Amino acid sequence: MNKTQRSIDLAIRLVAIAGLATWCFVVVRPFLSIVLWATILAIGLYPPFLWLKRVLGQRATLSAVLLALLGISIIVGPLAFLGIVVFGDIQNLYATVAAGPFMIPEPPPGLESIPIIGTTIADLWRSAATDLGSLLARLKPQLEALAKILLDLSANTGITIFQLLLSMIVAAGFMLNAAALRLRIAKVVRKLAPVQAEDLLKLSTSTIQNVIRGVIGVAVVQTALVSVGLLLANIPGAGLLVLLCFVLILVQLGPTLVVVPSIIYAWMTMGTLWALIFTIWMVAAGTVDNILKPIWMGKGLPVPILIVFLGVIGGTLTNGVLGLFVGPVVLALGYDLLRIWVQIEPVEAIAPSSTT
Repeated sequence: MNKTQRSIDLAIRLVAIAGLATWCFVVVRPFLSIVLWATILAIGLYPPFLWLKRVLGQRATLSAVLLALLGISIIVGPLAFLGIVVFGDIQNLYATVAAGPFMIPEPPPGLESIPIIGTTIADLWRSAATDLGSLLARLKPQLEALAKILLDLSANTGITIFQLLLSMIVAAGFMLNAAALRLRIAKVVRKLAPVQAEDLLKLSTSTIQNVIRGVIGVAVVQTALVSVGLLLANIPGAGLLVLLCFVLILVQLGPTLVVVPSIIYAWMTMGTLWALIFTIWMVAAGTVDNILKPIWMGKGLPVPILIVFLGVIGGTLTNGVLGLFVGPVVLALGYDLLRIWVQIEPVEAIAPSSTT
């Protein structure tokens, strides 16, 4: 009877603990993405924080505030620039329409010679030039679907930017209390893996820092190179194309959807020499990630670079931009634990056999 009573008491305790844990998760769930973003940003910015702290005479609070303000300006600054460029494009379009009847010119002669898509684009262009209203009516379902996708993308992007701004503030607090937070996290990890706790913590930290360099760093560099080509060549809608290029690179799709149409437009509107120079520049800018990413992302990691790439792509497909950083950490930890489990043999298997 006592054994049955103890079993019932244990079951009640487990149910109560599980219920409390679930309730806590439901309460903190709205803030979970902000906390994860803040953790990622704090880990990525911690080396610059230590350097700035030394430069400013060990003023930790001032260093954290300056880094937070710098991060916020990096987020808001490009958006403000893109907004100005897009506003200028809209103004130019409005001025063109207000100047008189809006006429679409006939397609250029060489458009149909483009392989695969040239004839289709030329037919659509002629339809727009002769009867734009009928073409828009025919494409209404596709345009409505595209508008819905763009609206959802804009809403999600706005939410992500707001979360990032809040996360920068939280990350500053994390950096100020990094030592205490690391000690508490280490205690939790030791409960799960007493022997490998320090190695797993170092692996998680280095993976996040390498992914930040290999993904964010490459995205910034590659987008900057592509934007230079677009702006110098006066490609229409350059602001929107730069934003699209950054998003495509960030989600690991690459800038091909921006680079290839821009090159086609250049060969249709520029002279041969300038179009060739533009093509060389854009091809180099579009492929520079193949050189930078393996160097920046795999440097110093004890796991294969393929594991990190799979984590980046799979995490992005599963959890969006946040999964871009969480995915490689999870796969790296899983790979390291699997490696430890495979290499460590049971005590019975390695014990010397007794000959008696």
